[in-house]
Amino acid sequence: MSVEEVPPGALFYHLDAGPNVLCISGRFASEQGDDDPTLVIPLRYDSSPESVGVGIYANQFSGFALIVDDGLARLDPASTAREGMGSGIFASDGGLYFPVTRGRGFRMGFLNLETGEIRQHIPDLTGFEHWEIVDSNDPEKLIWSSKGQPDD
Repeated sequence: MSVEEVPPGALFYHLDAGPNVLCISGRFASEQGDDDPTLVIPLRYDSSPESVGVGIYANQFSGFALIVDDGLARLDPASTAREGMGSGIFASDGGLYFPVTRGRGFRMGFLNLETGEIRQHIPDLTGFEHWEIVDSNDPEKLIWSSKGQPDD
């Protein structure tokens, strides 16, 4: 499937950018319909680490995506971030949220990892420094970690 066809909330590898470019897709919460373009948010991008967490419009990505089925995000409850500083993931009653930026630290919003919806404000967020994505069928199988990959 092409990168532009990836549904919001899907975890995928961007094949044309290399085997380690793991991304998640998202779309802004909108009451006006589905006209908002899909964003690609890299979680890992070896050649350009400053791109991690930056929302990039999917139509800027050519090539193909390999969807990662059965990914499950979980946070490290012992890594609570003080006042949200250094947070890699946020939690609230509504789920887990990944911060999305425009680059250079300008916050674009928060991506709900379950729905793929991006909102600019989420009430009552608690920040955590560390989180990971595991295979939901085998929680010992690590797909991605904020602490680095097993082969790093």
